[in-house]
Amino acid sequence: LDTKPYFHRRQNTGKVYGGGLAGATPDNPKGEPHRHRALRAGYWAMCDFIDVQVGRLLDALERTGQRENTIIIFTSDHGELLGDHGMYIKGPILYDPALRVPLIIAGPGIQAGRRIRSLVELSDLAPTILELTGLPLYKGIQTQSLVPLLHGKTDRIRDDVYCEYTNLNQPGIMLSMIRTEEWKLVNVHGGKGTDAGELYNLVEDPNEHWNLWNDPRYQEIKTTLLKRLCDRQMYAAADPLPERVGIY
Repeated sequence: LDTKPYFHRRQNTGKVYGGGLAGATPDNPKGEPHRHRALRAGYWAMCDFIDVQVGRLLDALERTGQRENTIIIFTSDHGELLGDHGMYIKGPILYDPALRVPLIIAGPGIQAGRRIRSLVELSDLAPTILELTGLPLYKGIQTQSLVPLLHGKTDRIRDDVYCEYTNLNQPGIMLSMIRTEEWKLVNVHGGKGTDAGELYNLVEDPNEHWNLWNDPRYQEIKTTLLKRLCDRQMYAAADPLPERVGIY
């Protein structure tokens, strides 16, 4: 924890939202194991509940003859921390368990049973749905359609993905992140300290234990990723609409 941003140390208590539900973790061995187990059991119970409800929707599509003419997308808005790194639920934490979500797409013309490992963003769903339904992509759209992936025309549409965190209830904690298949960089904006951040080698350290942000051996890759992060932020901040009719 010594190499992590200050708010990681504050959240690494093995408690949910200030103590509502504590669990034993490697960093909090004096927690309450039964509460930790109850939290995880509740999470898996909710997954099972959702599975049943999705099954009901699919059954209804079959009964009404709409299954073969329906695009089905199953996903979520964020992941969940269930004791990972001594933390629970979500917050200003951009570890993979909090970011990664399921994404299952089925429908006409989409080959079943394929697993695609390409990096994608949830914002890519907008152009994907438009293209799958035969609607034109509106001018100014800033994300990538997943249709080339779904139709097997390519195995990659992105070299990196972007994420950010802002919470007005926690002023001073703002994060931006860029993640490639090999590296993740998280930049902390404002707050305590002027050079707080995270850098992980996801090949050698997939569980994101060792923060290399201040390690002098990795300053070149850190600088490169910070430049890529700035490029993504500038592109995202550019106002694509209304469409320009002049050069100014």
